[in-house]
Amino acid sequence: MNPLDADFPKKRISAGGLIGGRDGRLLIVKPSYREHWLLPGGVVEADESPEQALRREILEEIGVRVRPRRLLCIDYLSASTQYGESLHLLFECEPLTDAVAQAIRVDGIELLEFRWCEPEHAYALLVPSIAKRLRSLAPDASAPAYFENGEPPPA
Repeated sequence: MNPLDADFPKKRISAGGLIGGRDGRLLIVKPSYREHWLLPGGVVEADESPEQALRREILEEIGVRVRPRRLLCIDYLSASTQYGESLHLLFECEPLTDAVAQAIRVDGIELLEFRWCEPEHAYALLVPSIAKRLRSLAPDASAPAYFENGEPPPA
C-alpha cells in the first residue's frame, strides 16, 4: 500500500436499491435504529464494490437476490451532528417477480418491517434526504445524476 494512502481522507459509502414491483410500487424497509424508513441497501465494506455491497446487503436484510440495472445517482451528504460526510450511490434494480416479492423476510432485529408503497407515500416515510433524492431524479436521464444533500448542486 502506498504510504500516502494513510493520509488521504476517508468517507463512508453506501449503496441503496430502488426496487419496484410490477405494479409500480417501491419497496421500503423500516430499520430498528432510525425513525424513518430506508431503501434496501447499506454500507460498502472494505475491498467491496458498491454493487457487491448492494447485492450482499439486500440478501442479508430481506433474503432475496436483486439484479441492479444501472446507477441512478451519486449523492454527497455533508457531515451532520449524527453522521460524518458520506457518498450514497443509488442503483435501479430489476423489478421483483411476484414469487421473489413473496419470499421477502426481515430479521426483526436490524429491520422491523418492509412495505410496498406508491412513490408519494414512500417519500413521506423515507429519510428526508432519500425522499429529496428520489424526487430530484429525472425519470428519463441517460446518465447517473450527481446530487449534494439530495439536490442538484447550484450552478
